[in-house]
Amino acid sequence: MPLSSSIFFGWDRPWLPRLAEYLLLKGGDLSNTVVILPGRRAGRRLLELLALQAEKSLQLLLPPTITTLEEAILSLLDLPETPPMRLLSKKAIAEKSIALLAWRQAAERLTLEELRAVQQAPEGLHSSEIALHVARLAERLACELGGVGLSIEEVLLQHAPFFPESAEREEPRWKALAHLQKEYQKTLSHWGYVDRSEIVNKKLEYGSFSKQLRVVVAGVVEIPPHASSFFEKVAPEVLIIAPERHALGFDFYGRMLPSYWLEHPAEVADASLISCERSRDQASEVWKIVTSWREHSCDAAIAIIAPETEALPFLREAGAAIDIKTRWAGGRSFQGGSLSALLTSLKNFLDRPPCTPPSLSAVTSILRHPITATRLTASLGISSERLLRELDDWEREHLARFLDKKQLDCFHKGETLGVLLGELEKRCCFGLEVEPLSRLLCEWRELLLYLLEQERLSRSELEEHFFLTCFEKLLLCIEELERLTTTTDFLWRSSDLLAFLLELLCRESIPELEQPEAVEIIGWLEAIAEDRPLLVLTSVHEGAIPISVTNDPLLSEHLCKRLGLRSSQQQLARDHYYLQSIVASRQEEGGVAIIAPRYNGRGEPVRPSRLLLQGCSDADLPSRVVMLTQRQSASPLAASQQQQRSLFSARPIERGDMMKLYSTSLLETLNVTALRTYLYSPRLFYLQHILKLKEILETPVEMTSRQFGVLLHRVLGAFSMEPSLKQETRETAFVPWLERALQKAFQWQFGWNASPAVASQQGELLRALKGFAQAEERHRQEGWITVAAEGEGGHRSLLQERRSLLDQDRSLLLQGRIDRLDWHPEKRRWLLLDYKTSHRQEWRRETPNHTHFQQHGETTLWRDLQLPLYLKLAPQLEAVGNSRLPLPTIENTDLCYFQLPIEPEAARITEPFAAAMIEPAWREAERIIQLILAGEFEEVGKLDVTVSPTFRALCGITSANG
Repeated sequence: MPLSSSIFFGWDRPWLPRLAEYLLLKGGDLSNTVVILPGRRAGRRLLELLALQAEKSLQLLLPPTITTLEEAILSLLDLPETPPMRLLSKKAIAEKSIALLAWRQAAERLTLEELRAVQQAPEGLHSSEIALHVARLAERLACELGGVGLSIEEVLLQHAPFFPESAEREEPRWKALAHLQKEYQKTLSHWGYVDRSEIVNKKLEYGSFSKQLRVVVAGVVEIPPHASSFFEKVAPEVLIIAPERHALGFDFYGRMLPSYWLEHPAEVADASLISCERSRDQASEVWKIVTSWREHSCDAAIAIIAPETEALPFLREAGAAIDIKTRWAGGRSFQGGSLSALLTSLKNFLDRPPCTPPSLSAVTSILRHPITATRLTASLGISSERLLRELDDWEREHLARFLDKKQLDCFHKGETLGVLLGELEKRCCFGLEVEPLSRLLCEWRELLLYLLEQERLSRSELEEHFFLTCFEKLLLCIEELERLTTTTDFLWRSSDLLAFLLELLCRESIPELEQPEAVEIIGWLEAIAEDRPLLVLTSVHEGAIPISVTNDPLLSEHLCKRLGLRSSQQQLARDHYYLQSIVASRQEEGGVAIIAPRYNGRGEPVRPSRLLLQGCSDADLPSRVVMLTQRQSASPLAASQQQQRSLFSARPIERGDMMKLYSTSLLETLNVTALRTYLYSPRLFYLQHILKLKEILETPVEMTSRQFGVLLHRVLGAFSMEPSLKQETRETAFVPWLERALQKAFQWQFGWNASPAVASQQGELLRALKGFAQAEERHRQEGWITVAAEGEGGHRSLLQERRSLLDQDRSLLLQGRIDRLDWHPEKRRWLLLDYKTSHRQEWRRETPNHTHFQQHGETTLWRDLQLPLYLKLAPQLEAVGNSRLPLPTIENTDLCYFQLPIEPEAARITEPFAAAMIEPAWREAERIIQLILAGEFEEVGKLDVTVSPTFRALCGITSANG
């Protein structure tokens, strides 16, 4: 389908009302039309708009079929009438309950070795518990991959080329997961079901479109790569929500092109941007804006966009405090509701071996629930308050943990409790032993109807509406399982069934009751289709917009890009497009207020959103950064004065009194490694070490290279100073100690339940340590002795020396930590070592000389000064002074790296740093320190590609001129 057949709707106003007008142009009979939208909420609103516009124009409306892309694929494409496809078509699509049960059943058929290949677990954990974790992990992974038409096995075939250095570790894991998915599919097939993603992908590959329908796709910009065949077969009308000048931002099917939108961020005016501190401050600002808009127009249509659910309670509480009702479109979670609490208390009551009394806390929990308390007390003729009082007395007088009927019968005071326990056993005590699932479901249906038959609930009341909807979802799950038991039955205990239902239902969100007078609060993904003219966009910071990437821990960013899964860059591009559409469609009529807090809903500091920085001009960027990162004064005059004091330019900085103030008062100490930053970029050094600007990083799903190195240094520091290994020279003695030390350090850092991605890195660390042990054996057998190392008991870990005493008030302390210092008695030489881990294939080039400097004729270009400056500090080592050995000098000391590369067997100590370059390095350090103290930070220098976009922008580097 050529791009010219697409229709561009533009951004002059919200697009859903315009879509309704477009559909009604040829009349109100839309029964032969299928409209594909980004989500169900947009579909419900389109139906409302069609009805309103048809009534206004006196048209008889026969509504269209409104659906999502996946549902359209299932309903519009027909599989061929070949025997395999005919058999597939007859199978029912597995609902969530059936799919979850099938994953569990399949995981239980894996061997313990396969389970542990997928999910490392502490020794002693039962295989059924590991299988449960593995089933959850595999279900999420299969869902991610199925969305782009891939199976786990297909990824396995491509995995080794993606990660050659980790294929040995990852291949067993992915083989086990691929086996698990096949078992899952066999299980579903045996039950007469098919996985939803499997039937979608089969229809995309083999299906055909033969229906005489008009198909319209509107506003769908995230289209999986394999879904292109749907557009080729159906040839729908594609409505693109953007002006035609942005045609290069979409492909033939209306799919958004990330590369284009990364280069076309939204321009947000300062007038619409409000910065604040915390979520409570944000909530206050929101209702000030809403109140102001309502004062101008009492019938103003307003919506609030809340991408961060942790900040949602603050918004709703602040609204309720001024008598403004709100409705959260995302709905309430089943978990935490009255029905969830009822099922949980019953599960705890039944979670015990047969012939074992229930726990006192389980009985108390049942009695405290209003539904069970009302039903039980009505049948017993005793108030729940009296029963609870007697339970408390029994616990206090007998220190009982369990409520045993035989024991109760021995005491006159326990008669009432005995009656209570008898009633509970009569009504609720079934399935303590395994029973057929069909019988259990029948018994639970009867029990629920018994407990709830006296309840009188109304749909018009908020809480009662919530409870009824929860109950309907519970009955729906029971019905799905009942249909399954007509062909296949299982043996389950009641507590296991309730645990399964709770796990399934706790994923559900229950829509809140419609309230016409309430202010609607919607999520970020729904905002693109919102047609209210006035919007308040909240929590615009990193982690919320753009949201933190939460892909399956087995899927790295690199792998996501290769497989066509949503990557962080694609997500950022989509958010650029969304924000631009939302803002542009309200420029002529309506308005958008954007609130950017500096702390998230959990009270953690956050980074400014890239969406608010990347669309900012170079001239305005510094003031935007200040606005988003610094606390605003209450007084406008004070705020203006504060901004004048704190504003700095990203252009070359004029030297003056302010720079002297920064240099002398804010910079008193300097780490050896910080000089490396100045050598690359004086401007970046100024931002990081003078103004102390730092990034607040999101919690990674796996260890960063820095965390990896810190953990390795911690283990190796302890190893070098371990008394029992001082005289040891054998690798076989080193490795067991290193394994234990790594396990201890790993558990201290990450606990027992580290994510699979982090747990797999433990194996990578161990491989590096084994490579170290091999090299250490050779090194010690040559006669080297470790005198000092970073770690406990060896020496003061932080060494410092006052340098560059330019005048009485202008000097600084040079600081550093030395990894290790060895002595050779026969050679009478010192060896100063710095551990270097590397995952780059060109690690052999990372020698001390190559890393520190480069010669161009007679000119030396310095890149680093670390090792020579460590030699300057080494004589301060306490262990060196106590050893009575000669102090380390240029003449008797070699400066080397202890390399621990991606190939463990290649671990080695490099050739030493050139001795002739040590004094020139010291002179270079003196020169750099003098420049720092003199405030010389004008030069931008060369910035590494890993430097954050914010720092690059503050240094005057943009993608356009980079």
